Amino acid sequence: MIIRDYDRIIQQTEKWISSQKIDLSRGHKCFSVARKIAKLLGASFSKDHCLFGVWAPEIDEREVESQSFRLELFRPLDRIDFRSPEQNVRFYKEMIPMVKCGSFYWALLDHVTGGTKDKAGDFYQFSYEERGERKVIYDPLATSLPYGVFSPAEVYNWNALGEKRNDKNYFENLKKRFDCGDAVKIKAPANLLQIHPGTASKEGTIEGLTRIYRRISEKIKAHKALEPFEMNFVEYDGIQLMPIEPIIEHENKEPFWRMEASTRGKEIIVNLRAPDMTNWGYDIVISGMAGVNPVILGSKRPDEMVELIEVLHNFPVKPIKVILDVVYGHSDNQGLKALNRNFFTGSNMYGQDMNFRHPMVRSILLEMQRRKGNFGIDGLRVDGAQDFKYYDEEKQQLLHDDAYLQLMSDVIQEVCGIEYSPWMIFEDGRPWPQQDWELTSSYRSVIEKQPEIYQWGPLTFAHNTPFLYTFWATRWWRVREIMEMGNRWITGCSNHDTLRRGSQVDPEEKINNQLGKTLPDIIKNAYDNSAEKIITYALMPGIPMDFINASMRGPWSFVRNTDDIYGVKVVSEEKAFLDWRVPRENFEKNSYFTEIKSFGIKDYNELYRTLEVLEKAVKLTDYDLSKIVDILNDMIPVASKWTIERLKAFAKAWMNDVHFYCKIHHYAPLLKAETCEFHQILRRFRRERSWLMNNLREEETYGYLHPTRGSVIYYGLRVSPENKEKFIVLAHMEGKSKIVSLEDLPINDLDFKKFEIFLASPGLETMENLQKIHLKNGDGMILCYNNNPS
Repeated sequence: MIIRDYDRIIQQTEKWISSQKIDLSRGHKCFSVARKIAKLLGASFSKDHCLFGVWAPEIDEREVESQSFRLELFRPLDRIDFRSPEQNVRFYKEMIPMVKCGSFYWALLDHVTGGTKDKAGDFYQFSYEERGERKVIYDPLATSLPYGVFSPAEVYNWNALGEKRNDKNYFENLKKRFDCGDAVKIKAPANLLQIHPGTASKEGTIEGLTRIYRRISEKIKAHKALEPFEMNFVEYDGIQLMPIEPIIEHENKEPFWRMEASTRGKEIIVNLRAPDMTNWGYDIVISGMAGVNPVILGSKRPDEMVELIEVLHNFPVKPIKVILDVVYGHSDNQGLKALNRNFFTGSNMYGQDMNFRHPMVRSILLEMQRRKGNFGIDGLRVDGAQDFKYYDEEKQQLLHDDAYLQLMSDVIQEVCGIEYSPWMIFEDGRPWPQQDWELTSSYRSVIEKQPEIYQWGPLTFAHNTPFLYTFWATRWWRVREIMEMGNRWITGCSNHDTLRRGSQVDPEEKINNQLGKTLPDIIKNAYDNSAEKIITYALMPGIPMDFINASMRGPWSFVRNTDDIYGVKVVSEEKAFLDWRVPRENFEKNSYFTEIKSFGIKDYNELYRTLEVLEKAVKLTDYDLSKIVDILNDMIPVASKWTIERLKAFAKAWMNDVHFYCKIHHYAPLLKAETCEFHQILRRFRRERSWLMNNLREEETYGYLHPTRGSVIYYGLRVSPENKEKFIVLAHMEGKSKIVSLEDLPINDLDFKKFEIFLASPGLETMENLQKIHLKNGDGMILCYNNNPS
C-alpha cells in the first residue's frame, strides 16, 4: 500500500498553483477566469498524476475551519464486480489535506488509479469538519458515478478511453468535409428518433440499445431482411436519447455506498448496491451531469456510452448522429443535498431554479456540458430553455437568459483531436407556463437570436391529442405556420410529452372512434399514424421526429419510483392510463403488474376502483395522506390494512410495474410488417431529399379540402428547387371515410393525369385511374409527376 507524504503533496500542489497563469482565487468574481478554473475542477487524471479540485464557498460562508478540509480517497483492495446487485468490498481510505486558494481547494497527487472498462479506479469525495461532524461534498463535475451522485465518484482514465475509440475515422472525415479553419459545425440530421434508454431494450440499458443497433448493422452488411421491430430503428439520420444524466435517488432507503466497518488501520469495508431507480430521465440534481446515470449502464462503465456512439457512427450506408437531451434549467430538490447553496436562487414547480448569473455556477454548468459532449455526441437538445431566467434588479422583472443559451451553443467539443461544435435544439415555449402560452408562443424565441439552431415546433412541444375529434381541423393555424416558416422546427406529434399527456386524457372526451374500436387501439393508431407521418415526412419543412415507444405501438407514461413525498399524488392521476394502455387481458398476464398483484390486488376491476378512489381522495383531502388512508380502508378493503407506508409502497410498485410494462420488446411480436416497412420507406424518401426541409416556396402549396363534411383531408404540392421532382401529398387526418379524386384538389396549373402513385399507406384503395381514391382515417399517399406517362 502506498504511504503518502502529505507535506510533499502540499508542496507540489502549492508549486502547481503558483505556476498557473490565472488567479485561482478570482473565479467567483470574474466569468472569464471562472471558465478557465472550471476546466481544472474535478479529478483530472493523467499517467503521471491526478489533480483534484473543488469549489467550496460554503467553508468560508459558514466560518468553518478550512484546515479540516480533506480529499477522501478510496482505493479498492478487492475486485469490484460492477454487475453485482450487492457486494462487500474492502477499501484503503486516505484523508488527504488540500491547499486552499480563495474558495477553491486543490491537491496534486501521484500514484492514483484511473478506472477503465475492465478495472475500477480510485474513488473520491471531499469533506470538512463542522461541530465535530464530518460533512461530505460531492464532486459536481464527476464523470463516473457507478453508485450514484450521493456516493464517492470514480477517478476515470479518459485518455485511455479516447485512444481506443473505433470511430476515429468518423471525426477525421468531419474535419475533411467541413474544414474551414475553425471548429467543425455538425450539420442538422434529416430526421430523428427519440429513445428512452430505460425502455428501449429488454435490458433497459445503453448496452442493450447497442446490442439492437449492432445486430441491425450486421444484418444490413449481410443483406439480410430486418424484422418489423428492427425496421423501426433504421432510416434515421440521428437518434435523440432522453436524458442519461444521474437522477434523483430513493429518499428513505439505504445508500448505494455504505461504509460498514473498519478492519484495521485505514482499511474499511463498504457495502455496494447497484442503483435501482426508475425514471423518465428529467428528474435530475445537476450534480454529476458530466457522467451517465448508472442505472442505464449495464456495465456501470462510461465506455458503454462510447460503444453505442461507435456503433452508430460506423453504421452501414450512412452514420447515425447521436443527440443527447440535457436538463440544465432546473434541479430537483435533492440537488440541495448535492450542491452548495450558490447554485440555486429559489424554488419552482420542478424543485429549484439555477443561479445562472453567478460566474462560477455559470462556468461549472458549461463545463459539465463540455465534458458530457466529449463522449463524442453530435448534438444537444436543451430541455425547457424557457426556464433559463434571472431577476433583473434594475428593471425589476424576470428576464430570459438568452446569453447563456448562446454560450451553450458556443461550447466546443474535442474528440480524437478534432474540434467541433455540436448541432443544437432548444425546447422553448415561452411564455410558458403563462396561461395563454399555447396561443401566444411563437416557438421562435431562440431561433430569432441564433439562426443556425432548431427549436421544437408547435405540434411537438404542445400537449397534442390527435385522437380527439377536430384536432387536425382546429390546429390548422399551427400547421400553416409550420408550412410557411417551419424550416428550423422539429416536427411530428409523437414524443415523450405528447404520449404521456395522451394517456391522461379523460376517456369521456370527444374521442375519434374512427381510429379504432377500443381506447388502446385508438391511441396507438393516433400516435403511429400513416397519414400524420406522410404529412410530416413528405409535406412539412423542418426535421421530423418519431418516438420509439409510439412506433412500436407500446405504452409510455411518467415513470419515477423514488418520490417519497409526491409519489402517491402522481399515481392518483394515472387512472386513465388503465383505460388507454392496459387492456384487461394484458393485466391478467402473469408477467405484468407483478408488484401491484403482490398487494393482493389481482383483479383488473379492483385496481381500477383503487385508482378511482385514490384520485378522488387526493382531491378531497388536499393530499393529506392520513385521511387518504382512512378513505381507502373504508372503500377498498384489502388483506392488509392501508397505512401511509403501505400506500407509498403501492405508489412505487405502480411505477416499477409501469416501467416494465412500457418496455417496447413486449410489443414487437404484434407489429405489422407492411406498416413498419411503409414507414421505413417514407423515412428514406425524406432522407434522400434534403430540400424538403426548406419552407414551401411560391410554386408549392398546401391546404385542406373544405367544406370538411365530416372528414379532414390535408393535401399539398412539393417541388424540388431544380424542378426535377414534383410530389402531390394527400392524407386523411380525421373523420369518416371519403372518396376523393385528384381533380378535387384546388391546385392550379397541374396536369393530374401525369401523376402516379409513388408511395401509399398499406390497404389504401384506388380506382378508375386515381379518379376515385377511397381514404379512411389514417390513410395517405404520395404521387409523383411523370413527364412521360405510358
